[in-house]
Amino acid sequence: MKKLDVFKYLFLLVFIVIMILFSCNSNQMVNESQLSSYLKGNHELRRFKTIEKQESNLSGEFFLIGGTINGKTTTETLISFSWKLNSGEYCITELPLSKIRIHIDSTIITPYVKFKWAGADLNIDDIQFILDKYVKYMIVYCKEEDFPYSINLKSL
Repeated sequence: MKKLDVFKYLFLLVFIVIMILFSCNSNQMVNESQLSSYLKGNHELRRFKTIEKQESNLSGEFFLIGGTINGKTTTETLISFSWKLNSGEYCITELPLSKIRIHIDSTIITPYVKFKWAGADLNIDDIQFILDKYVKYMIVYCKEEDFPYSINLKSL
């Protein structure tokens, strides 16, 4: 009789583990489809501008008559752009310059962007958070005239 009880408990344990694994997998599929609903496809580009953000840190320590002070200033170049969501609304967001790629094509009439992202859990509707956390890079598709050879990023 004890062997039968052990098999029942073992069967129940295996059943519970399988159910947990399947529920986690289906939840991830729903979240990935939410993420792709924001980022998939071509998105019309309306505005494209570079911004330089500076951040400074200063710290110091003193003990009786001696001490030290350390300071650091960093500059990051960001791209601010307006793009059309799949819902038809326009969104203004920022990405670091290192996440921008340019694809030149003479047949393009209106510049647009595409996103390359990594699938992940998503439970929010904050577009900027999605771009910061999940987007690997963005490709800007434009004509040669929209992207000149000599680019002064500060004047864009």
